[in-house]
Amino acid sequence: MSTPNRSEAVLEAREALRKLSGDLAVYRDPEVQRHLLNPALGSKRHLDSSSPAELHALIINLRTELNQAAEERQRTKEDILNARKRAARAEGQIDELQQQLTQKEVEHDEIVEQASTRIDALVKEHRSALLAARDKAFLLQETLEKDHLGHKSIIAEKDRLRIQCKEAESKLDGMRREIEATEERHAIEMKATVGDMERAWRKVDALQNEVERLRKSHGHTSGFSKEVATSRTLAKKLQIENASLKSELASQSKELIAKRSELARAKAAADDTKERIQNTQSERAELLALREEKRSLRDLRRKSANFEDHLSALAREKEELTGMIRDLSPTCDVQEGLEILKASKFDGLAKGKMTIAERNVLSQKNRELENTAKQSQNDLARQAKQIAQLKKSLEDAAAKLTQMRLARDNSLSSGKRHERMRGIIEYEKSFFKQALEKIETDFDKPQSTDQYAERLRKRAEMYEKSCEKYKSELKELETALNEHRRNAEGTAKGLIKASSEWPGDGKVVTDAEGRGPEITKALQKMKSTIDAQEKVIKKSEMFEKRAKELEAEVQRLRKVQTETEFDYDPAVAKVVHMKSNPLEQAVKRAQEEEQIKAGKKRMRLDVGDLSPGRDGALDSRILGLQKEIRELESKNEDLAKKSKLGIRLGEVAKKKIEEVRAAVYNLFGWSMNVYGANYRISSIYAEGPRDLLEFGMNETGTMTLMETEYTSRLAEEIEQYVQKMNSVPALLASITIENFEKTTSFA
Repeated sequence: MSTPNRSEAVLEAREALRKLSGDLAVYRDPEVQRHLLNPALGSKRHLDSSSPAELHALIINLRTELNQAAEERQRTKEDILNARKRAARAEGQIDELQQQLTQKEVEHDEIVEQASTRIDALVKEHRSALLAARDKAFLLQETLEKDHLGHKSIIAEKDRLRIQCKEAESKLDGMRREIEATEERHAIEMKATVGDMERAWRKVDALQNEVERLRKSHGHTSGFSKEVATSRTLAKKLQIENASLKSELASQSKELIAKRSELARAKAAADDTKERIQNTQSERAELLALREEKRSLRDLRRKSANFEDHLSALAREKEELTGMIRDLSPTCDVQEGLEILKASKFDGLAKGKMTIAERNVLSQKNRELENTAKQSQNDLARQAKQIAQLKKSLEDAAAKLTQMRLARDNSLSSGKRHERMRGIIEYEKSFFKQALEKIETDFDKPQSTDQYAERLRKRAEMYEKSCEKYKSELKELETALNEHRRNAEGTAKGLIKASSEWPGDGKVVTDAEGRGPEITKALQKMKSTIDAQEKVIKKSEMFEKRAKELEAEVQRLRKVQTETEFDYDPAVAKVVHMKSNPLEQAVKRAQEEEQIKAGKKRMRLDVGDLSPGRDGALDSRILGLQKEIRELESKNEDLAKKSKLGIRLGEVAKKKIEEVRAAVYNLFGWSMNVYGANYRISSIYAEGPRDLLEFGMNETGTMTLMETEYTSRLAEEIEQYVQKMNSVPALLASITIENFEKTTSFA
């Protein structure tokens, strides 16, 4: 923008020098000198006489008036230029604010994503630890059925489980503190952004007031039609620029509102995290209940072991008694021995060898033996019944978990469709932003009436097409959203029903109790999906509002077309343009005559400065103008050289970057592309175009491997090189060698 202004200044300076030389020749005329020295000689003559003195007096009066008007016009131009500069600065500040908002949005999304991944990882770890503890409890139960473990091993297992619970609690506390710090930081950033937006609004209002003041002050120069028309066009341009700035600020405010809603959703996510923490605490309580149940099982097993020992002792005593009875019989028959024993008992009782007390003790022992046998049988039956109940509840829990996973997969697929719709909307947003920027640049370019009318017509057609496209997309979005909403409501009802039907008995401890976190996680994902749908609805409403604004803009442009001089409405009228249009020729002739008259006026105005005693000032002014012209020419040449140098440096840098990329690809066998904040790399020996690895940059500057379709096939390599060895280059080298062996055949 600076080079054309300087060239125009050089041309104006040369034109001024030429006019000054002509005025100097007029001034040196003897008749003009005589009347200038004695202006009273022709004071009584009529103005129609061709006296140079009277002409000179008239010129002086005209010059005084025109000088005042020119000064006022110059002040108006300067004010308008200053207002445009301030508007440009405000636009730059608005762009900076928009960039800051975009950056903050990216940072906020990254922080929320990292927090969610950390929370999910923590929940997975805790859940895996809980499941492992439960598996170990069941293994312990089976082991107790087969063999009795030592008391020391049980205490060690209990201590290890307590340590795992403490570690999980410390991790949860750290995540809670991190979430609170993130909320505070985002609140501070949002306050600063709101302050910047308010300051930008105040600047725009000040610019609008300045434009109104300039337009009012500019109305006093009605004597100069051409300059007034130019100033009015400039004022209209400023109004249009101001309106565009206001629309941009309005969009920025809408985006700010959207950011606030996103922040509110982030807070809701934090609340969900707190709820997850509470669920983890409830799981901890369940773990404690599991410990109590395990203790009760251990006591039960101890009692059963005592019963078994008692039964074995009784069996041994029975065998010993049976042997003794068999020894009493000469034929080793048990029945015969019993008859001999009974006869001996009665004989002994009759003879006084066995007392009544001994007989009572013997009968009491027989009754105790029978009661112990019955109690042992009842305990075994009760334990078998409990095992059957546990198996049945486990089967029911597995079936319900399968249903919940299917519902979660459906919700995730609907979320992916929403993300695709969001990408389409973002593309349309960027398209309309480029269109608005093009409109603003078109307003700044000088153009004729026909070009202006054609441009307005094309812009109106473009707006109409955009409005129709928006309406069709809004209808599609509404149908898709209604369908997703119905699916989400059905899935949510199923989850609520499953959660209500979930058994709440804490006395039976199985793997099915681990479904509590699964239900919570599925409900939270369902809530996030519904939030995403509401966000898409809000965006569709915003785009519908934007479509209405575009329709209003089309109507306004048509109205401007009908009100503009020498213009027409292309919707209702057609114009035949002749090759040699008399109207255009008349306009050109009028413009040439106006330019000639303006040149004569400037010459007459400059004659007033050529009074006696001002030759030295004139020479110094001419020298100053010549010096300024030389400086401007030298600066123009320097700018041209610098612009050429910058273009050349850009080309060299681009070429060098391409060479470096080619060298890295050929030497290391990997090509890299940047997608937002992530880096995607592909091997030179890849089997297909989808064999890609995606890495993201952490806050600490380290690279994190993202989950893709290709990484699911490299689970073993990732576990060996990344998780265990913490070496991404080793992983890339292993993939390169493996792909090379697959895609290369040796003769």
